[in-house]
Amino acid sequence: MGHDVVAARSGIEAIERFPTDEFDVVITDRAMPGMNGDDVAAAVKKADSAVPVIMLTGFGAMMEFSGEQPESVGLIVSKPLTMDAG
Repeated sequence: MGHDVVAARSGIEAIERFPTDEFDVVITDRAMPGMNGDDVAAAVKKADSAVPVIMLTGFGAMMEFSGEQPESVGLIVSKPLTMDAG
């Protein structure tokens, strides 16, 4: 579909790579080794507040139920994601 995807093996790697490339959106998980998705989202917003952050997480339903929304995350999407989830 014409999108270029940059993958990082950890939140720390993502934050190290963020300043070197231009991103239209950042998609992060919540539970990751070394740095969680909340911290990744906060670092992204600190570096460039205009870049939207989506959290794709297995904790999405629980977060929605509890009303939990990290300040730096614009959208929470629950895993598993399916094509008909639209």
